[in-house]
Amino acid sequence: MREGLHGQRGNLSIHLKSVIVNFTSDSPTIISGIHNLSQSASNGNDENFLVVRRDTNLADRYGLEILRFYEHYRFRYYAKLLALEEVQPLVPDDSWTGA
Repeated sequence: MREGLHGQRGNLSIHLKSVIVNFTSDSPTIISGIHNLSQSASNGNDENFLVVRRDTNLADRYGLEILRFYEHYRFRYYAKLLALEEVQPLVPDDSWTGA
């Protein structure tokens, strides 16, 4: 998908890139930062990334955060696609069932 801010409220922009190699192994590698993983990012722009190896705890945290973002935006996509009304907060009775 093409990156853009059209239709968003505020200035939300997720620019961080994260890659986790061997996520579920005993020897994961995390690559994370603002680097675009391109030739111009490496040779001309002031972009960087961090490489962390063999930290299973941190890999778990990165992996869960990536999945959280994915599920959040997946929900928003389907809510818009299905034209769902705004989700109301939970209430202590059965009024939410509409029965």
